[in-house]
Amino acid sequence: MPSEYYYTFDDVLITPAYSEIESRQDIDTSTDFLGLPLKIPIISANMDYITGPKMLATMHSLGGLGILHRFYPWDQQKDDIIALYEQDISVIFSVGVRDLKETLEHVKEVSQYVYGICIDVAHGHHKKVADLIELIKGSVEGSISDKKVIAGNVATLEGVDFLYQSGADAIKVGIGNGSVCTTRTVAGIGVPQLSAILECAAMSDEMKIPIIADGGIRHSGDLAKAIAAGANMVMIGNLFAGTDETPGGTFFINNKQFKRYRGQASFGSNGDRYVKEGIDGVVPVKGPVAPILHQLQAGLRSSMSYVGARTIEEFQIKAKFVEVSSHTLMENSTRVTEVILDAE
Repeated sequence: MPSEYYYTFDDVLITPAYSEIESRQDIDTSTDFLGLPLKIPIISANMDYITGPKMLATMHSLGGLGILHRFYPWDQQKDDIIALYEQDISVIFSVGVRDLKETLEHVKEVSQYVYGICIDVAHGHHKKVADLIELIKGSVEGSISDKKVIAGNVATLEGVDFLYQSGADAIKVGIGNGSVCTTRTVAGIGVPQLSAILECAAMSDEMKIPIIADGGIRHSGDLAKAIAAGANMVMIGNLFAGTDETPGGTFFINNKQFKRYRGQASFGSNGDRYVKEGIDGVVPVKGPVAPILHQLQAGLRSSMSYVGARTIEEFQIKAKFVEVSSHTLMENSTRVTEVILDAE
């Protein structure tokens, strides 16, 4: 729904509505994504310090989904894919578009072990993305052409239509909105994420193709807004960074324990070949990912209960947004009044 203004998550709130729900445990957050039944519509981001084989397996066991990142040697990726397959886990792995011939060969090598492929580039509205989708979907080898293809990222109606017409089975939406992404600052490119989801979801509903809201989720309220806006799935990076299941070791800074986290267009992940569009940094160690995932699910259930929705489909029908002023951010925040008791 094109509009004069474009909105971020902080620009709106979901308005409460009539409800007959007695317990939030009665609310069903389950969904079906590309034929995969999930307990919660959350994907761990296919970033090198977020989703390796351990995170992917953990997300599977908790009822979510993980997409394996592509930023490590192919032979090791292939071994990880086969090992995950042997654990009866539906594997979706990431590929780039730099060398289409090599990428297609990699897809062929693991086709019997994977459920799908995620074409993972910063700008998904690009000819090489369409070319790769065509190579996969148009392959005479059934073991390849029947694989699910996720493509992205885009942030416009035209981008969604382009990937749909190219043959994608699902589309990632979000450009420049990640916590370690600097694309909007460096290149001045992007669309405020809530509006991007609203517009792209409207298009995807017509085409019957799911979208993944990728980036910008800071807490469960943002997750709820993304789902209410029409996203079928939400991809999480920053909130999972530093958990036990993420790749990479821990180290100490000033006696505090940290793990690495970076944007995929940072110098750390891409060397010095491109202009840096991401931050390379560290985050505190957080422990297991399960409590974070459960808190996100609890927050989503809470939001659904406030509008009287028992399912995600019902939530997307009933949820209404209200535009808010910048002062609302202060009102939204917790405020503690410090009281000093007189000891006398």
